[in-house]
Amino acid sequence: MSQFAPPPAFGQHRRRASSWARLARGGSPGNALIRSAHWCLCHRRSQREDVMAELQSVGWRSPMLKAHNVQVVDHRQIAELATRARAVPRKRAHLLLHEGPTDSVQRLIILLQPNTYVRPHHHSRQWEMLVLQQGRGNLLIFDGDGRLMDRIELSPRSSVVQIPIGVWHGFVVLERNTAVLEIKPGPYVPNEFADWAPEEGDATATRFVKWITNAAPGERWSFTQRAVRASRVVRDEVE
Repeated sequence: MSQFAPPPAFGQHRRRASSWARLARGGSPGNALIRSAHWCLCHRRSQREDVMAELQSVGWRSPMLKAHNVQVVDHRQIAELATRARAVPRKRAHLLLHEGPTDSVQRLIILLQPNTYVRPHHHSRQWEMLVLQQGRGNLLIFDGDGRLMDRIELSPRSSVVQIPIGVWHGFVVLERNTAVLEIKPGPYVPNEFADWAPEEGDATATRFVKWITNAAPGERWSFTQRAVRASRVVRDEVE
């Protein structure tokens, strides 16, 4: 066969069944299948939709898409993030979509499980956008002294919020496997945390999460925090 002659018809390739099975298991397609599919895509326009549908049905992306660095996040990746988030103490996992900290737009998917602690913080030079992908949670808005000012629901009915520069905020998760797309201008700048909020890993962080899950606008965390600190002082004096 000449190197320029078309390969056997896509639907008639003798190794087609085993190739699809290998793809379905997460493996790579055979070279013969790739050549056959590519030839059909280029030369048999009438079969293009059928070919692409069958390739996509087993989770394989077109080499043409890969060549142009098109990023696709599918349900399997979200499920993997959910598994990772359940397995770690922080109860969340990240999937970075940008190339690095110097990118002009920072973007990532965050998978959060209930009881994860998102320490209140703000960004003095950046706005921030959150786009809910699945699940449900509350964006929490604070003043500079730890008073809850607003509770904004993120749900399928209200899935996008943009947080202006300098606004103190946090997040509480209300449903398992909640996933959020976060977008901010680059380059990367670390979060500027509120000094009135417990540090991550601190014993009072769990108490803070329980408090903020049900707190009403107008309530202030510092009163609870002072009570906890006072009890520590008394305990230390007794000991």
